[in-house]
Amino acid sequence: MAEVLAGKHGAFVQLVEQFQGLVSHLVFRVVQNQSDREEVCQDVFVKVHKQLKTFQFRSRLATWISRIAYNTAISHLNGRRQPPVEYDLEQITQESGPAEDMREMQLKAFIHEKLKRLSTVEKSVLTLYHLEEMPVREISQVMMRPEGTIKSDLFRARTKLRKMITAEENRCMIN
Repeated sequence: MAEVLAGKHGAFVQLVEQFQGLVSHLVFRVVQNQSDREEVCQDVFVKVHKQLKTFQFRSRLATWISRIAYNTAISHLNGRRQPPVEYDLEQITQESGPAEDMREMQLKAFIHEKLKRLSTVEKSVLTLYHLEEMPVREISQVMMRPEGTIKSDLFRARTKLRKMITAEENRCMIN
C-alpha cells in the first residue's frame, strides 16, 4: 500500500490482483448483469485508488476494500432498480471444469439455485463468512451493521438454506 501511495510503477496493479477475487465475490452476489458486474468491479478499484489516502488502518485493508465493494454494488443495484443476482446454472457447471465429477457439479448447481432465493444481505453475509472467511466483526464493518445483526443474518441465511435443502431431499425421497 505504501508503494501505491508513493506512486511506484505497478504497485496498484499488484493491489488489484491481490483483492480482485474478494471484490468479485461480493459484487457477483449482488449485481445480476455480467457487463454491469465488470463495470462495478472497475468502479470499486477506481474508488479504492482515489480514496487510498484516506485509509486510516483502523481495520484490515481487505475489510476496507470489501466495504467499498459492497457499498458500490448496493448503490449500483439501487440506482438501476435491478432484481438481485440470478445465477446462470449452465455457466456454473461449465466453470466447474472436467476434473470435477458430475455429482459435485450437480451439488454446486443445486446450492447456487437455492442461493437465488436468499436476500442480497443473506447472500453477502454467507459469501463474506464462508467464502472469504471473514470474522463477524469485519463483516459488521463491511456491511455497516451491528455484529449482533450480522450473527442473526448469518443464522437466518443458514437456516433458510438448510430448510430448502431438507425440503428438496424430502421431495426426492418421495419421488
